[in-house]
Amino acid sequence: MFKFLLRAFLFGLMIPIISFSADYYTMAPGDAQMIDEHGLCRGVANNTSSANPPPAPGVPMPPGVYPPSGLTIFIPTKTAEEWTEFVNHPPPGIVVEDCCAKSCT
Repeated sequence: MFKFLLRAFLFGLMIPIISFSADYYTMAPGDAQMIDEHGLCRGVANNTSSANPPPAPGVPMPPGVYPPSGLTIFIPTKTAEEWTEFVNHPPPGIVVEDCCAKSCT
């Protein structure tokens, strides 16, 4: 009985240690932050600017321009697969770099 109570107490202490991943992040133009999700830490910077605003409604987007300059980007992190895909294939104007060991610990 004592071992059961001890295990239940120790398990109860561990519950606050468990953390949950964010489903997503958003980042305005010019912002940068460290994102550490699913054991993969990366520095992400939105280097798009508002110097080239998106085209008027009904005007097609120029080839290779995504996201439109100056828009807030969506960074998916709900699953490890979508976060890894974003890291491996960032949109134009988005810089993804390795984290410094101190920044994500």
